[in-house]
Amino acid sequence: AEVAAVFKSFGYIDSIVLRTVRGQVQAEMKFRSLSSAVRAKREMDGRRIWQARSRVDFCMGPASCELWLGSVHGSITEQQLIAELSRFGKVAEVRLHRNSKCAYVAYERTQDAAEAAEAMRGRTIGTSTWRLKVDFWERPEPGRGVGDAQAAMRPVGERRMSSTGGSDRGGGE
Repeated sequence: AEVAAVFKSFGYIDSIVLRTVRGQVQAEMKFRSLSSAVRAKREMDGRRIWQARSRVDFCMGPASCELWLGSVHGSITEQQLIAELSRFGKVAEVRLHRNSKCAYVAYERTQDAAEAAEAMRGRTIGTSTWRLKVDFWERPEPGRGVGDAQAAMRPVGERRMSSTGGSDRGGGE
């Protein structure tokens, strides 16, 4: 309850898991939205919580054959995405959402998607200087998000974050 009180101002938290690792308390939170997790990381990383410096990091969601790509520059075309991402395996589908500056990519095999996620995270495409954010994405529950791409298809892992007290180092994305 104390952890929730500290982080709830950033947005709705779906779940919190507390554990002790090597004498340090760790809290893993799953935020409902990516923007909530990003705000929490920006504002809380390195701040003191209960006499300990916090370290806030993102963690990957469960692997699937589908990826979410964030920070996709408006100059990037669907053909450029397909050309770049097919290096890792057969791409079944690409959906480019220019208004949201993101794309959804489906591979035929989960292993190919995992390789692409690892290789493309932080990379640029074409002449854009924007670095890609890449994560696995989760399918909407039946009957939810019809016609609303942002609500229906959202990244999984970047919404989960780990906050560890007791470290003097700041976390990285």
